[in-house]
Amino acid sequence: MSFLIPLFFIVIFIGLVRSVLIVIGLYKTPIIHSFEAYGPDEVPPMPVMTLIVWMGALTALLGMVGVWSLRLGSVFLFTGISILVVSLAAFFWRNSFADTYHRLAYFPRWYYDLRDRTTRYERRRIAYMWLMLPHRTRLIYNSSDLQFRIWADFIILGTTREEEKESFDARFYMGGHP
Repeated sequence: MSFLIPLFFIVIFIGLVRSVLIVIGLYKTPIIHSFEAYGPDEVPPMPVMTLIVWMGALTALLGMVGVWSLRLGSVFLFTGISILVVSLAAFFWRNSFADTYHRLAYFPRWYYDLRDRTTRYERRRIAYMWLMLPHRTRLIYNSSDLQFRIWADFIILGTTREEEKESFDARFYMGGHP
């Protein structure tokens, strides 16, 4: 049983570091992945809620270790479990919580910039083109918001040109004559 505690610490630490990287904007994949969904409603990304879940798990684990080894961690255990339960409930009922979350939550600057200047269709195209990128290119775009913005502009331009084909000039691109 004692060998599981370091394993839990490692898993929680990795999840916590990943969540921090998402919140500060250095890991874009999970937020971009939320743009892929089809359907009537767009699923809101919740990076801060994921960070709170991992912090609650860490606090609960520290409380359990304190209760088992030092016999004085019951405050940490109660606090960690309550944070974990509240954040998991909000995470699972995210559709009803989305409006309040978007007013209160923090997102990276690139997310606000992308959300303000793109349509849902363009964000979906960006998400699917993100899947096609090689790993090293994703690392470059994760670390540089300017390079990501330039790349996203190219995707937006391609999407705009594709939409133009379908409108007025469709008969010329399909090989027909007026």
